[in-house]
Amino acid sequence: MDSMNLQDYLRPLLRWWWLLILAALVGAASNFVMVQLEPLMYRSRATLMVGASIRDPNPDSNELYMAQQLITTYIDLSQRESVRGPVMQTLGLNALPEYSARQVPATQLMELTVLDSDPVRAQAVAQALADQLIRISPAGSDDQKRSAFVDEELDSLQ
Repeated sequence: MDSMNLQDYLRPLLRWWWLLILAALVGAASNFVMVQLEPLMYRSRATLMVGASIRDPNPDSNELYMAQQLITTYIDLSQRESVRGPVMQTLGLNALPEYSARQVPATQLMELTVLDSDPVRAQAVAQALADQLIRISPAGSDDQKRSAFVDEELDSLQ
């Protein structure tokens, strides 16, 4: 058997070098065109604090655990129609852009992230989602009751 040396392996590469360079250039050009055609995407975030730690500077472990459970619940609620519907109605949209909700690790914070090709719409959707989650929360219903009471009192005084 005749053993092959390094030149035998390199001979096809030296003969077809132009084809390798052409393939690399075609790949780079097609990648450049695809990137240029893809629309820019904007990300907007809204962060909510869940739990009573804002009122209590020294929460105990039960309060922290409860906040963790509440965050999980609010993350689930953020994907439901009871939140999506009012947000779409408030903003006059037929559909919401892609969004996600997650807990910021080791905190009592929930982060809503909206991804859209329109930066203003991304910000508006993130804010409307946060507002709707606050509105359906127990604290939000207290604020609504308080606001309704104040409105009634102002009407009666006028």
